[in-house]
Amino acid sequence: MKLQGKLHSVYKSFPAGFEFEIDGPIAVLSGANGSGKSQFLDIMRRLEQPAGKPKILLDLILDGTNVDANQIAFRSFREGIQGFKNADPELVRSSRNNIKSHYKKHRLDRNHKDIRNHQRSTVRAKEILVEVFGADKFQSGAITDDEIDSCDSLGDFIWKADDIFENVVSEVFYNFSVKKLQRERTAAKSKIKLSYRGLGEAPWKKFNKLFKQFNFGYRFRNDYEIAEKSFSLSEKPTLYPMKPNGSLILNHQRDLSELSDGERAIMSLVISSLTGEFADNAKLILLDEFDATLNPSLINILFGVLEEYFVQKSIMVILVTHSSATISMAPDNTTFYEVFNPIVSSERILRVNRDEYSELRLAHEKLFGSIYNQNERIQNLKAENDKLRKILEGTGMPTVLVEGPTDICFIKKAAEFHNKLPVLDKLVLQIVGEEGGKGTKRSNNRAMKEAGNFLRSNINILARKTLILNDPEVDVETEDVGEILFIRRMLPHSESSLSGGIEKLFPMTVIDRAKTHKPEWFKVETEGDKITNMWIIGKKAEVCKWICENSSADDFKQFAHIFEFIEEAIQ
Repeated sequence: MKLQGKLHSVYKSFPAGFEFEIDGPIAVLSGANGSGKSQFLDIMRRLEQPAGKPKILLDLILDGTNVDANQIAFRSFREGIQGFKNADPELVRSSRNNIKSHYKKHRLDRNHKDIRNHQRSTVRAKEILVEVFGADKFQSGAITDDEIDSCDSLGDFIWKADDIFENVVSEVFYNFSVKKLQRERTAAKSKIKLSYRGLGEAPWKKFNKLFKQFNFGYRFRNDYEIAEKSFSLSEKPTLYPMKPNGSLILNHQRDLSELSDGERAIMSLVISSLTGEFADNAKLILLDEFDATLNPSLINILFGVLEEYFVQKSIMVILVTHSSATISMAPDNTTFYEVFNPIVSSERILRVNRDEYSELRLAHEKLFGSIYNQNERIQNLKAENDKLRKILEGTGMPTVLVEGPTDICFIKKAAEFHNKLPVLDKLVLQIVGEEGGKGTKRSNNRAMKEAGNFLRSNINILARKTLILNDPEVDVETEDVGEILFIRRMLPHSESSLSGGIEKLFPMTVIDRAKTHKPEWFKVETEGDKITNMWIIGKKAEVCKWICENSSADDFKQFAHIFEFIEEAIQ
């Protein structure tokens, strides 16, 4: 798919004559705040302008065919799901039946257990009936069904849930069930063979397929019908948890109002395609930060829904996002663009090669793959926590937790230069992470953070004072938990250009000597003649050994504060 456009009027930061070309079927647009992403979507949907402002004049062509404004749908996380668009006669009839039923049962008592999700409708219906028939007649129960049916003041009153999302799902279920009932009545009256051809699949079945596809642990029932007497749904749309064998646990309900904002957003897209909101000739859907409420697992589901309900119907999707997860998890048929402020670039929208985001994808796959593989994640966390318990239970002395063996190596050498070996004799240095090597640095930082989180929540396992000593680059605050757990971060040398690690405590003269001795130990990034970043890529144990054998007390001067931390916290 190829979308091309030319703007013939000025709109905010976009000048007349602005042209663009976007490839589909899915295009993801990102950019800094204020770059004009939302303005660009406004242009494509020809947003109606206030009085006195010129209209947006745009030529928009998709695969050689003009795209009109009524062929474009727009969604934003700010708008939420839309409510009822009209008062269908059958829906009005069902609403009157609900009023009559609840009036007879409990005089439209908003606190009655049957009303819990319809309090606003209950209060409004009661106000109308009291105004028309008087408080005495209302309280006596003397208002008849015929009087309610013929009450003009009720007008097109709709009995609806307090939660607008539940209203819309109910409307979808109700409308389908009415059509199904009408088919059944026509077949019975005309004595012809019953056929549901043309109705399509029941919406609750479509949702259940979606829930199954994405491993949601709940389902709708599969048998919604219209109750003949009240002409309302036999049961309001309700979700039920599932047993391992796939059957529903019917005595445990989950109201639609309990769904997360992300789950509602996903379902609202499906509902939009089921309600006829997207015309048969729809060509384009614009999503403005629609993913803002979605966690990474729901982002995968979002792309699945977009593929099934839009892309497969030849509807192009343009999604504006600030989410790195959305960019990294986009499917293979996605193209990427970045939008720029006109102050920064005269070229407002530039295509980005997918490979530019390859490292981002790998990072997200590693992180969220471990989080969402729940069984494996639980086992790994238990193993780490059990390891930490054994470390702390086995010492019998105050403990300092560090990331790896090189931390211990450097701290012991610093103790020699600063005459602090007696301090180390009174405590135990313990490793939480692993020795360096590709990919372990980030996991070691995470291991230290997780150790801190675990010990905060399980402070009772600590029999001795414990200091968690984080590397300089780790974003943690100084913290004392009771008088037994202390969290600190090493302070880097002001001259250091290293990206991380305890080696940031050395002046650059030490690192330069090591780099001169063995350049392959380091990777360096520069800007002109200036080093902007440097990190160790060789075996850190070799680097540590060489520095310790070829350095002086002055080189270890910055390490003095570590012993201040130790003495202040645990001695």
